[in-house]
Amino acid sequence: MFSDVVIYLSKSIILVLFLKLILIAREIQQHLGNGLM
Repeated sequence: MFSDVVIYLSKSIILVLFLKLILIAREIQQHLGNGLM
């Protein structure tokens, strides 16, 4: 039972980090695009 909780938490943490990385990458692309234009 405890291992199931750990697996669930690790999966949710990975998902949150992945979403944050996508948002950061989008912001960087927008900044680079504005700088190049």
